[in-house]
Amino acid sequence: MAGRDEPGGVTTARLELLHAEGVAVSVDGRLILAPTTLAFTRGQVVGIIGHNGSGKTTLLRCLARQYTPTAGRISLGGRPLAAWGARAFARQLAYLPQQTPASTGLTGRELVALGRYPWHGPLGRIGPQGRLAIEDAMRLADTEAFADRLVDHLSGGERQRVWIAMLIAQETGFILLDEPIAALDLAHQIAVLGVLRSLSRHRNAGIVLVLHDINMAARFCDTILALRGGAVIAWGDPAAIMTAEVLETVYGIPMRVLTDDASGHKIGVPV
Repeated sequence: MAGRDEPGGVTTARLELLHAEGVAVSVDGRLILAPTTLAFTRGQVVGIIGHNGSGKTTLLRCLARQYTPTAGRISLGGRPLAAWGARAFARQLAYLPQQTPASTGLTGRELVALGRYPWHGPLGRIGPQGRLAIEDAMRLADTEAFADRLVDHLSGGERQRVWIAMLIAQETGFILLDEPIAALDLAHQIAVLGVLRSLSRHRNAGIVLVLHDINMAARFCDTILALRGGAVIAWGDPAAIMTAEVLETVYGIPMRVLTDDASGHKIGVPV
């Protein structure tokens, strides 16, 4: 599917594959991420789990071109990440870090509108399709009530939802998020993960996100990637990951897996 904003905008095909081949990261001689080969496709939600310091954020930052690996190669649509221009890359992949940039003086709608920058550039004007994308993104992220409020005055959880709306407005094929629900209460965690899963289903977006809550990952993700000590130790669907043996290997403590009678969801709990 191609995307186009106002007249004079750039049409770009949505690419299907984000591929890491032998990607490794070392800092001061210490291996942070062991050589890793993975392929991420559109239409899937992939949750990255693991204990603190396991390499989750490092891997995500490499995929988002925020950090250059010390070994290996990452490509998008068969093209090395370094070969992409900034705007062309931003039309393909959106990234939300743990710590979002300052948004001083911006209303919710103005922040979401920044997601259209890759499509119209610094001097272009947002056209009808861009305005529609902004309103649609705010609706999907349930942030319409914040449209005219200063982002600085919102709660942490409300701000996070506006940032996610901005990513949706960017209309990319891949969206990468680092702990996007950390600041949210339980109801909004479920709502945001539901929005991301809906994007994967109905817009064929590839969602890759770091999560601390294994039970949320099991409920909303199609695939779970588990890291420990910088190495991939498990990669598969939730049914394959949600076993006591795998979870104990991931977290280093005895775990038990229960089944919720009402929903059928697997739930991992420490023993």
